[in-house]
Amino acid sequence: MTQKNKKFNYLFFIYGSKRIKGVQTKAINIINFLPREEVLIINHGDSTWLEKHNLPVINLNYNRFFFPTNTPEDIKLKEYIDSAKVIIFCDFPTNMSLPSLIFWYVYKNLKKPICVFDNIYNTKQFKEKLYNIFYHLADLILLTGINYFQSYLKKFKKAVLIPPFFEAYNQDTSFYRNKVAETFKIKNKERKNILYIAYNEKVFNFVKKMISKIDFSDINHLLITPSHINDDELSLLREKNKENIYLIKEKLNQNEIRDLILASDIVITKFGYQQVLEVLSLQKPLITVADSGLKKNWLDKNIANTFPFFPKFNYYCLNYFKKLIKDEIFYKKIVSKIEKLHNNEFNGAKIAASEIIKLKNKKITKRFSPQKTLIIAFNTKKNIQKVKKVIEKEIFALPIIISNRFAERDFDYPKGKKPLLEKLENFNFCIKDEIINNSFSFILNFSPIAYHGFSMIYPYLDQISKLILNLMERSDKIYFIGPETRAFFYSITKSIKNYKNKLIKFLDN
Repeated sequence: MTQKNKKFNYLFFIYGSKRIKGVQTKAINIINFLPREEVLIINHGDSTWLEKHNLPVINLNYNRFFFPTNTPEDIKLKEYIDSAKVIIFCDFPTNMSLPSLIFWYVYKNLKKPICVFDNIYNTKQFKEKLYNIFYHLADLILLTGINYFQSYLKKFKKAVLIPPFFEAYNQDTSFYRNKVAETFKIKNKERKNILYIAYNEKVFNFVKKMISKIDFSDINHLLITPSHINDDELSLLREKNKENIYLIKEKLNQNEIRDLILASDIVITKFGYQQVLEVLSLQKPLITVADSGLKKNWLDKNIANTFPFFPKFNYYCLNYFKKLIKDEIFYKKIVSKIEKLHNNEFNGAKIAASEIIKLKNKKITKRFSPQKTLIIAFNTKKNIQKVKKVIEKEIFALPIIISNRFAERDFDYPKGKKPLLEKLENFNFCIKDEIINNSFSFILNFSPIAYHGFSMIYPYLDQISKLILNLMERSDKIYFIGPETRAFFYSITKSIKNYKNKLIKFLDN
């Protein structure tokens, strides 16, 4: 859709595919509460879902490392960015290269507010590197989650909890049982309703196995299937459950899903964060199946302990399901745990939109000034462990790792006492069990016994030395880790006259 000579207050950067629509769906829900004529979406990937909602979309390839350029496409993009009042990223701008460049362009050059979305999974989240970085840089972070996290987020002024996007609902759940029974012509309203949210093919295949193993006659199976499924594929299920299986093939909106969850006694769905969030917020027992990328160790234990996850169908899953159906005491125990997590606050899209509208008139007078930390270390196991500790405590840190066999003549090692070297893959400085792993390092990997590799790069040799010196000059703080690195530093810096403005730390021991 071409946008000519029009200014937009709210500029959204999103992405999606035919299979993955979560980020796009988030944007659509929020835009419904913004003035549509003031919104423009820049999208990477499939835009069918956005166009169905009649939204103004420009498609852009995010997989490139250059912005801004003098191409017509970038000139137009720069115009949109420069004229917008608020820049909104519906996911951290780190999945592809261009959004990162756009974020940094706005941050460095434009005094306009930046809003970033993500989810909240646990009460240690802002100790993680990526969340810490964006908390310092963004002007507002919106985090979808349940009220369990509200007291934790009070410590972080720029972070706002966004509840599920459902509209508020009638507290009388019998209303929804009757409504769903009427809509889907359920014959016996007294039976327990089991809802299977199985848009996902993996979930659908799992659910087919599960239903085929169940012989309870007192259950209504409400099965949301992928849209392409035909009746022949369900003949086995129908044969065993003629009277109590109800197929839902049409695409449902947010509130129709809500009504089905409220009308159900148990929900079985994909192990995905939005599905978990929505079902628990409506205080229904949950079984999650089929891996979607979410990891249970991301979640606070008080949340994770309320539901099981079964990556593959097995009898443990079937036995848990049967226990949840038949054992009233166990069922009530699970419900009581879930009820403590959320306090019936909803309308998350409306709340998110109101927070974004507030940003429109916010004046950005001063930005957080990142302190740039450079780490230079030779590759030994001891040194690499120290590098990891420095990276953990510094917000922005660039490691340069120099790897070779450490000739005794250069570093004064006793004969036969060369240090243990760390493996190359361990230069990935991700912290174990982080929600979003992030790592970057320059690695100078020299020949095994000396610097013989220089001969392969003679035409670049001067430029490589200058690159290291340039990074040192532009850094606020420099760590030289290990005695080998101290020797290297003195050999490379003889031409540098002034380091008075640098904070230099030697970590030798």
